[in-house]
Amino acid sequence: MGMLEKIRPEKRRTFLGRNRHLVREIGKLSDQLELLRKGSNSWSIHEEAVFESAVIRTTKLVRNSGYTLRRYREFLRQSVIKPFRTQLYPLLDRLDEEEDMVGSSITKLKRFRDHFLVHMDPRFAFIDNTGDRRKEIMNDLEIVFRHIRNHTKLFTEELLHSDPS
Repeated sequence: MGMLEKIRPEKRRTFLGRNRHLVREIGKLSDQLELLRKGSNSWSIHEEAVFESAVIRTTKLVRNSGYTLRRYREFLRQSVIKPFRTQLYPLLDRLDEEEDMVGSSITKLKRFRDHFLVHMDPRFAFIDNTGDRRKEIMNDLEIVFRHIRNHTKLFTEELLHSDPS
């Protein structure tokens, strides 16, 4: 039985739309990070643009005022059919705990996005230490991306067939 059959019938259309969107966003992020991993130490303007886009996309997925992975998990909690709650809830709880564990990396990415990319906060944006900062932010991107990848496993139901312990 697939994940769709474990969702209440009136929520299935919404589930499919949200799931399709998140999987597409995670796929784009995966492609961006792969390009950055292959890049050299001195980035071109294209690699810099991909880097900035990856930071924005990552923070959008995990900490945004709009739709995030945490809100997706809450949607699943509310939408799953009662007999499957004991199977799904421990997985969602584990993802909540994992997100809390990578919270400092998420906060660093969000702060970088806000101070340097989106709002160009003058207290921070005009300080030139991009080389060191880029390495640090890339490390945080990788940490948060591993967390996001675990959601991809949930979307593709790999976690649903494993032992929830």
